[in-house]
Amino acid sequence: MFVPGVTVIRDQPQPQEINDRIYQESQKQRALERELRRAKLKVEVEKARGASEEEIKAARAKERRASADIRRFCEQTGRKRRPEREYRPINATWPDKDSYNAADFPTAMKDMITAHYRG
Repeated sequence: MFVPGVTVIRDQPQPQEINDRIYQESQKQRALERELRRAKLKVEVEKARGASEEEIKAARAKERRASADIRRFCEQTGRKRRPEREYRPINATWPDKDSYNAADFPTAMKDMITAHYRG
């Protein structure tokens, strides 16, 4: 059924330059979301390892900057913010070096713990 002014004709392809712009914007948004997830994980790791208040505040500041970057980007481009992609990692416990078992932690946490014990 076709209703003039309401029905959207979808069989016509989108111009390539518009398609490219939308793709680039989606990739930029995903990169910003990854950065925010890393910042949130860093805050959780700092808390779990018993870091000083100064280190935790620095991690939170980075998290706020990443969130502001996404908000600004979405406002500029008109894209919808996807909070389900910005999940907050589950509370993690920082294991003792002797009881460290990499199989018990998500991949990102394993990388951070391994880097901590190396350095």
